[in-house]
Amino acid sequence: MTGRFASAASWQQWAGPGGWNDLDSLELGNGDQVGLTADQRRSYFTLWAMAASPLLLGTDLTAPNSTDMAMLTNDRLIGVDQDGAAAGRIVTSGVQQVWRKREANGDYVVALFNTGTSGNATVSVKWSQVGFSGSADVTDLWSGGHVGTVAGSYAVTLRPGETRLIRARVLSSQSSVGRQGR
Repeated sequence: MTGRFASAASWQQWAGPGGWNDLDSLELGNGDQVGLTADQRRSYFTLWAMAASPLLLGTDLTAPNSTDMAMLTNDRLIGVDQDGAAAGRIVTSGVQQVWRKREANGDYVVALFNTGTSGNATVSVKWSQVGFSGSADVTDLWSGGHVGTVAGSYAVTLRPGETRLIRARVLSSQSSVGRQGR
């Protein structure tokens, strides 16, 4: 699974309208049968969505378990995948990775990953690394839950293979990065 993160990062520079990077078949829909935990499958889907990669499944769509069906029908994740922006990796340190993209409406979508196979990891990112300063109204895109106003930085402790995908709507800022493109 971790090898896909390196290839997605190296291909990112060529992603854009008319040429989205195809990360191949998304390992989702077969439950635990493929050797990936639910957290790892969520991480895969999150990476695909951040890369704006085509969502291609190699599974029997008549038989996904309820966990995978909830993943496959998450409109917020599908929206991130189809938003017309490709993410770039901004943090890679051991098992910790952070990716970001800026959507056309000015919101930032940030994915934090623990790519390790054992042990929890606290993954953090400063808003300045994402592209702005100040505070943001944060929503968890997997759960849809409102996190609240977060100033300066965001951190979360993740289980092995777990991800957190957030939308940061800037409240007060000095943007340091223009609209992300190719």
